[in-house]
Amino acid sequence: MAKLFSCPPFSYCVKNNSAITEYYLLQKMIETIRSQTLALMAEITEHPKPDYTIDGQSVSWSDYLVRLRETVDWCDKILAREEICEILSHAR
Repeated sequence: MAKLFSCPPFSYCVKNNSAITEYYLLQKMIETIRSQTLALMAEITEHPKPDYTIDGQSVSWSDYLVRLRETVDWCDKILAREEICEILSHAR
């Protein structure tokens, strides 16, 4: 009997248990990246630092915060792009 699982479009529609496990691991990794990035954003926002330049190298915390926001947006986009696909399973 076929079971329905959520599969991301960037992946092939999985047809075995190891691929299902791989999909869930990828999903958990993206969720972890998202939550760690949000925590870092909260810390930077709570204790803001000024932008500065030392020996010709500039550090822009506001630009860094923008990049972190883009990372969260990317994670949200990937996690939201799930679609239902059919998994074929056979009894042994």
